[in-house]
Amino acid sequence: MERTIVIHAKERGVAPIGEPRCARLLEVVSYDMVITPARPIKIGQRVSISRLERTPNRYDGPFTPPPQYESCRTDVQGRVTGIRALERHFTELIVRNENPQSLVAVACVSVPHIQGITIELESWRWIFRTVMAPFLPSTRRVAIEWDPVVIPDDIRWDGEDDGGGLADGTDGPAHGGS
Repeated sequence: MERTIVIHAKERGVAPIGEPRCARLLEVVSYDMVITPARPIKIGQRVSISRLERTPNRYDGPFTPPPQYESCRTDVQGRVTGIRALERHFTELIVRNENPQSLVAVACVSVPHIQGITIELESWRWIFRTVMAPFLPSTRRVAIEWDPVVIPDDIRWDGEDDGGGLADGTDGPAHGGS
């Protein structure tokens, strides 16, 4: 069974699609991938998108701290169905969402094009993109964060107030009267 790769990305924008009188208005969401994936992404690969939100650094040291993000799950899960090479420095992945409860039909993920690290193109696509690269415009860049701190949104910290109990699931020490 093929493993799903999690794409950590910043949301760039949302646009509605479909018929205006449709009971369910679907969306296309655009993302910028800023953290390298566990494996290079290829066409046909199963992916899940996790939205990143920048958190303030609480570091007081003399060195520049690494960027910190909170990772929030999205309801976008599916296969990469295609690519678009519209820019010189990045390739856009088209992800068809397979989650039927989601209002997101398609996600477009801009990936900094680093062959073998962020993306894995077949040889003919790689040759075609390499030949076309000098002719493609360069209007923006998607910067990669090489050493970020990513905090998942589903973890609970000791002392976090969530309405009851401690992080270990208990209600704390029992206070008995004598």
